Amino acid sequence: MDITEYADTVWRGEVPDSIVRAGLAGQGFVEIADDVGLRGGFGNVIALRHGGEVTLFDTGNPFDADRLHADLRAWTDEPVTAAVYSHGHIDHVSGVGPFDAEAGTAGRPRPTVVGHEAVAVRFERYVLTGGYNAVVNRRQFQIPDLTWPTEYRHPDVAYRDVMSLGHVELFHAKGETDDATRPGACRGRRTAGARATRRSPGCRR
Repeated sequence: MDITEYADTVWRGEVPDSIVRAGLAGQGFVEIADDVGLRGGFGNVIALRHGGEVTLFDTGNPFDADRLHADLRAWTDEPVTAAVYSHGHIDHVSGVGPFDAEAGTAGRPRPTVVGHEAVAVRFERYVLTGGYNAVVNRRQFQIPDLTWPTEYRHPDVAYRDVMSLGHVELFHAKGETDDATRPGACRGRRTAGARATRRSPGCRR
């Protein structure tokens, strides 16, 4: 079962919506619409192909950044030129590194990372409260050796209310956090919603 089949069963009420326990992680990117790929797992990642480039919406958790890179390269060889953070939880902002390195090796600019202006404030707080967050998340997720990151890929571009990013419109909205970004209509393609599929539970504050 891939994510599209799973979404249909959830829509019909046949199974509860719990992607973490649905056995969908590890399938790589599944094309859910023309040039739109979804990688399910602990912190979903959406990839949008447009004009020979790729925009990532979220970049996954700190524990499988290299695998994320490999999964995307199995789906497309087009360069990642932008990445958008839906919010600042670490399972959504921790996979840009391999794409930065890839760009450096190829001699092109690294991806432009975009996020709400409050994301940087969150990262600063995470550095100050790293020990506390490590203890909380070890208990919540039952991972005794979990370490909390203290280095973050900050957004290159921060916005407050609304921003255009090429073919995607970005909007600030308070939801799970106060630094959330939701994408609007993609010009020349289907609408891509931040909650088109429900993401898995995120590492907490």
